[in-house]
Order: sequence, then C-alpha cells, then structure tokens
Amino acid sequence: MEIKGHTIIFATKDNDEEMGKFYKEILGCTQDENGLWDLGGLKLGFDRHSQAAEKALEPFRCMVTLTVDDINKTVKELQTKGVKFIRMPGQEFWGGWFATFQDPDGNYLQLFQNGEPPKE
Repeated sequence: MEIKGHTIIFATKDNDEEMGKFYKEILGCTQDENGLWDLGGLKLGFDRHSQAAEKALEPFRCMVTLTVDDINKTVKELQTKGVKFIRMPGQEFWGGWFATFQDPDGNYLQLFQNGEPPKE
C-alpha cells in the first residue's frame, strides 16, 4: 500500500456546541462546508458512534499534534482562553518540544515546536 499523505482524521464527540466553540473560538480553526475543521491543511472531523458514548477513556491512544512557532507563547494564549494543560512544554530526548491539552470531550491534542528551545 502506498499512502499518499494525510487528509482527514475523524473522532467522536458528545457535545456539538462545546466542541464547535472550542475549535473555532479557542483554537481559531475554520470549518468547511462539510463540517470539517481545518488544522493547517489537515482536516479534523467529528461524528457520533454507537460504541463511543462517553468522554475518551484512554485519550493518549490517539492525539492530534499541532505545529507552532513558539510553544510557550501559544500555551500562554490558550491558558488565557481557559484551556487546561495536562503537560506543560517539555523537550523530548531527540530535541522536539511538546505540550498536551484536552478538548471539551476529553480528546488530547498536542502543541509541537521543533528544534530551537522555545522563546521565554
């Protein structure tokens, strides 16, 4: 199989209003005519599923990672909007920086900054 790239990730949701507000007002994403959220070229879709009736029980299993230029600045900006972080910016052994937070349904998302240490 040859994978041609990534285009859409689907996740389940419970609360349309909270999720829409979070992705639009907090993260600043736009929604297309099909209801998919644009995450810098990657599309994120939400739907309901009969086997997923509650918040994510194991949210570390699948995470959307958003690349940013200044992870510390982005964390501070999101905190002023009420976003709670599970992991504050930290450097991996190979050099990348990550911070982890949750959306209203408990799905984990990560901020990622490559290379240089984040600006203070």
